[in-house]
Amino acid sequence: MMTPIQLPIKNIGDIAPMCPVCKQHTGILGQAYPIRDIYVCRGCTQRLAINLKAFVMGKDGSVSLRDTVDDASMWGERARLMTVIAILKRFAGGCALTVDDIAEDMHLPCGNRPRCRKCKNEARYTATILANARTHIANRNAPMYRMVAFPLCLRCGQMHGRVIEFNGLPTTYCQQCDDELAVEGFYRGRAIWGGADDESILDRLYKSMPRLFEHGVLPNYWYVLRQKEERK
Repeated sequence: MMTPIQLPIKNIGDIAPMCPVCKQHTGILGQAYPIRDIYVCRGCTQRLAINLKAFVMGKDGSVSLRDTVDDASMWGERARLMTVIAILKRFAGGCALTVDDIAEDMHLPCGNRPRCRKCKNEARYTATILANARTHIANRNAPMYRMVAFPLCLRCGQMHGRVIEFNGLPTTYCQQCDDELAVEGFYRGRAIWGGADDESILDRLYKSMPRLFEHGVLPNYWYVLRQKEERK
């Protein structure tokens, strides 16, 4: 049974709650599963065949997942439950797709879409993880004299005084190279802004990464990269 959470104000449709799955305003939303705070409309509950077969209610009234050891037939229900929860979490996180895009095998064909907030956040997260991994590998493989006695930038070879805050060790790159590498990452991934022109992208970067402008790297280095690309 769905647990209602929000009722619309009469004659004011825009204030009615919107279902994250079908992206439509609806009269009422209900909790899809008792173990997740994700709320959907009744229509999407029926289309996704959301049920409570994989759950069991305890004597104290608490709800938990049914033990699959005692009932092996629950493996299929448990697998489908996890699949549907993953889809609902993606929708609730801002995915631009709707319930109509879900395939029969419950596959959600979501990729790096320019207008998808979820995809943008995942792209930024992945880029950050990759950048941290490269830094870690560079620090691990760098000669000791580069890291301690004479901290030299691994990119330009110049001596620098930047250190890592939490351990005091010299960083892999000097400030200039670190900023330029950040700009290069944004330039390569500029497709996430959906074809916006350079000025619009730089305006957004100024709001999110003002240090790149304070250090004097932007906007000049962005146009340097643009000219290099045009000359190829």
